[in-house]
Amino acid sequence: MSTPFLDAANAIGSLAWLFKMNEASGTTMTDTGGSDGDGSYVSGPTLNQTALSLDDGAASVLFDGTNDYAEAERVDGGTPIVPPFSLVCILKTTDTDRKHAVVYGRTASSADQYGIGLDADGAAIANATNGTIQGQAKHDTLIDDGERHLLAGVFASTTSRKVYVDGESPVEDTTSVGANSFGFPRYLRVARATRSAGASDAFFDAAAYLNANVEYVCMFGKALSDADVLSLYNALLPWAQLFTESVTVADDTGGSPDNTAELFSEVTVSHPDSDNLTASLVIADTSVADITGSLPSGWTDAGSGTYTATARTPAQMQTDLRALSVAGETIGTTTATLTLTDEGSDTSVVAVDLETVDTDFSITVTPGDTVDFGTLANGTQETIVLTIENTGSADLDLDESASAITGTNAANFVKSSGWGGASSVIIAAGSSIQRAVTFNNGAGPLAAGDYTATLTIETDDPNNPSYALTLEATVLAASGGGGPTVSGNFGINHGIRIGV
Repeated sequence: MSTPFLDAANAIGSLAWLFKMNEASGTTMTDTGGSDGDGSYVSGPTLNQTALSLDDGAASVLFDGTNDYAEAERVDGGTPIVPPFSLVCILKTTDTDRKHAVVYGRTASSADQYGIGLDADGAAIANATNGTIQGQAKHDTLIDDGERHLLAGVFASTTSRKVYVDGESPVEDTTSVGANSFGFPRYLRVARATRSAGASDAFFDAAAYLNANVEYVCMFGKALSDADVLSLYNALLPWAQLFTESVTVADDTGGSPDNTAELFSEVTVSHPDSDNLTASLVIADTSVADITGSLPSGWTDAGSGTYTATARTPAQMQTDLRALSVAGETIGTTTATLTLTDEGSDTSVVAVDLETVDTDFSITVTPGDTVDFGTLANGTQETIVLTIENTGSADLDLDESASAITGTNAANFVKSSGWGGASSVIIAAGSSIQRAVTFNNGAGPLAAGDYTATLTIETDDPNNPSYALTLEATVLAASGGGGPTVSGNFGINHGIRIGV
């Protein structure tokens, strides 16, 4: 069973509490790694939600931000945990305002309290108070983006608290919060503070509940090092870290985009113990796309879209994966799933979405994709008529209002004859329309030099809805110069062919 995050937490040691948060039902929050006992889910948070870690059997708990939370109590008779200690959790949230993910403290007034969560602007924070004085470490990283984050707070003493996000360099606050009250009972809470503190409860607010998915809440009885926190974050990463999770190729008729593409472009491969790795790659539907070209040494085509690799170092596996290319076959979508297995039979899985798109279209400009107005005398205009042809087998819907001229010298080029403001102009299959573009050089002297802009024609072509033309012209100096003058090219058709 592969449990990289649990293994990393246990390797650090000094666990006081470790809650996987993977219960399928009930109200018990089970302490599976520490020694301080189980906790409870209060007011019915939603259990058994999508996992945030890569551990087998993992799940998260969804707290609704209204009235539910979780709580574990450290009762009389034990030894209260005092700094140094550390709080860690994995969370995913889009919540706003100052709210806490994990808090350790007392419910009594004027008692100490420590917490990790997010500030009003979504930035990660680590807070501490002794009841009257507050200290806060605030990270630059925002964690209210709906993405998974590892949040860690290290409380080394009453004058040091650090906050980490995703293993990055911490931010430290050294405000002295003074002497602390370490009496009983003491609580570890998830998604809610143990009590309110600060002016208008601005520092900790026990009435503010966090709306978030939370997994793996840990309390360590020591100050974690930078390396400790980084090891926990690395345990959340797949051994093969993808540069992109989707690849698009053309069908086997070719065209643009290319019929072949790198499957694992710029992938990086690592292993926490530098183990040798074997690989299994499965293309779910080879009628849509499949591996093309020669396989790296040690790789085997096992048939039915399955490819395997014998054991090799992470560095060699990275080289091999970057060498794999996929070819589009027929229009559709499928998935390429890569499973890496280490020497201890633990696995790490990543997937790439593959899409093969229709390339039965023809977008051409005669001559080329650049509309050249030539070299013009200062103060003249030049108009070029464009023929837009639908060479597809279905109607093409052109959006005149959205088709626009942009770029450095956009003000000097205008859509002229034929253009209206309609959002829908239907061009039947095999038919064409004409629209003109004018270089407007007649309003007054212009600076001599080159002028460029881009005309983007917007249609409902599912494969290439935005087609860009480069517009360019050269203007001579306003007086003298004796250069050539080119004018009056009305009716030159530069044949844009757009198909679906």
